[in-house]
Amino acid sequence: MGMPFVGILPFTRKRVRDPIMNRYVAGQTLDECLQIVRAYHSRNMFSIIDVLGEAVDSIERVNRYKAEYLKVVSAARGLKDSGVASDISLKLSQLGLGENRKNYD
Repeated sequence: MGMPFVGILPFTRKRVRDPIMNRYVAGQTLDECLQIVRAYHSRNMFSIIDVLGEAVDSIERVNRYKAEYLKVVSAARGLKDSGVASDISLKLSQLGLGENRKNYD
């Protein structure tokens, strides 16, 4: 087909797309994600929190992802303090790995 599955999702109908995405994506906001992490924990399931996205092409996008990751780290710390364990999937490409290093000096 030539196009990755994720690439065709925006073109699929909502009634087809959402059930597929909802199985793997725990929410559109951090609050939604945290609710689901807590629910999974109550069922003895472990969660990995992932900020969706990939490689960045500007320092502005790096800064946006950095701010989002800092919110996730803070929220995960709060989860841990309440006895809910989770991990965070950190994509270095979202934080500028591969970008011109002079942007970060």
